[in-house]
Parts: sequence; C-alpha cells; structure tokens
Amino acid sequence: MRRKLAVIVCLLWMAFIFYQSSQTSQQSNELSHEIVNYIGSQQKEETKVETPESMVIQESKWSFEQVNVFIRKSAHAFEFFILAILLAWVLIEYHISGWKVTVMTLLAVLLYAMSDEFHQLFVEGRSARIFDVTVDFVGGVIGISFVQLILKIRQIKSRR
Repeated sequence: MRRKLAVIVCLLWMAFIFYQSSQTSQQSNELSHEIVNYIGSQQKEETKVETPESMVIQESKWSFEQVNVFIRKSAHAFEFFILAILLAWVLIEYHISGWKVTVMTLLAVLLYAMSDEFHQLFVEGRSARIFDVTVDFVGGVIGISFVQLILKIRQIKSRR
C-alpha cells in the first residue's frame, strides 16, 4: 500500500508541474505578479516604522521585475525540490538505497526538467532555457540532499 501511495503522490506532483508549465506566459505572470504585489504591500507595512531593519529593507530596493524573476525561479526550484523528495520516497519504498537513490533521483529530475522545458516550447509565450533546467536541477539536488540528511540522522539515531 505504501508503494502505491508513494507512486501516486509522485505522479500527481509531476502532473502538477506539467499543469504549471502548460500555463501561458500571461497566466503564469499574473500569479507571480500577485505574489510580488503581496510582498510589496508587506514591505510598505514594515517600513512605516523607522527601525534599523526597515532602513535595510528600504535601501535594498529591487525592481518589480527582479522580484518577479526571483519568485518564478524559486518556484521552479521548489517544485523540483519536492519532486526529488517524492522520487526518493518511491525508490526507497522499492528497497533501493544508498548512492543508487541519489543517482536515480537526480537522473529522473534532470530528465523531467528537460522534458518540462521542451514542453514549454509548445505553450504560448513560453520558451525553453538551459538556465531553467539548471534551476530545476539545483532544486532537485537540494531535495535529494535533504532526503540523504534525514536518512543519515535516522541511521545515527537507530544505532543508539
């Protein structure tokens, strides 16, 4: 049952990534613009009181577009961070362990990131960029690193 659950959750997450990539550039931008506007409104609230922190916030002004790009790239990395964790879960449920989990997870993340960018070639206003594959892959690397850290902590605790 756990194997099936792991596979289903992983496939659902992959479908979510596919859905996100299927959005036109306008749809995708509307969502990230809402997030940027929310951050901007919070920043204005924070800077009403003159504190050393608010002075730093005021002095480090990013343009709307810079924040938008940061939000979008962070979202991509986060999607693949979660994907790596879910892929590792599936592999672990099938009794694959050690370095094989890491290699297989990273290979799957890389292939899915590449296919995601290829898919975007066919979506209105979207394009494929090697940089985006790199961002996705870095998210996956962080995700599998997180999994390996948790596994190591569990291993150390079980020895005690």
